[in-house]
Amino acid sequence: MSVLCEVMVRQIIPAVRVKVAKQLYTKGLKQEEIAKKLGLTQAAISKYLSGKYTQEVRKLEKSEAVKKISDEIVKAILKKSFKSSDFQKIVCEYCKKEVK
Repeated sequence: MSVLCEVMVRQIIPAVRVKVAKQLYTKGLKQEEIAKKLGLTQAAISKYLSGKYTQEVRKLEKSEAVKKISDEIVKAILKKSFKSSDFQKIVCEYCKKEVK
């Protein structure tokens, strides 16, 4: 695993999950639906929506990179063609674009 991938997995992806969960919840999706789309548990989504995550994730949640990735994932989910495996594909594609 590259250093960039490691940073994404440990830091960026948790912030993306929080942002996606919040966006989908405000669009009327239930916690169970969000969890299924993201391949997570309903408890994890509840934790994200209640703000029970680290200060680091809270800061990263506001970053432009997290916003771009989250917006793309939310758009894909709302089109109904999204599978939980698409989450990783979108994140990896973003990294490939940024590294070039």
